[in-house]
Amino acid sequence: MKYTEWIKAELPHLENESSATTFEYIQQAKDSTAKLRIVISIVSIIIYILAGYMVGYLLGKYTEINSDVALAISIGLAIWILSRLEDQFKDSVIKKELLLIAGKNT
Repeated sequence: MKYTEWIKAELPHLENESSATTFEYIQQAKDSTAKLRIVISIVSIIIYILAGYMVGYLLGKYTEINSDVALAISIGLAIWILSRLEDQFKDSVIKKELLLIAGKNT
């Protein structure tokens, strides 16, 4: 995610700020949300496994697909789909914090 471009679009008065200042805001936002992003990752991993297992179990039980193959395919798909949602959620957490930090400092 290009937070520099995003924050300057959200807060136009930052256009005149130096890149170092903008980068510092971004680093502060990332640092202050690090623990929350780790929790999001852990919860996401649990959801990946549960969703993949449930879909794999159902595919293996109600279709002609081997249950091991169905499990592997469904876990792979769950990781692929849910990782994009996880990234979007983490980006929104960082953006929210970035708005707070940049708003306080200007």
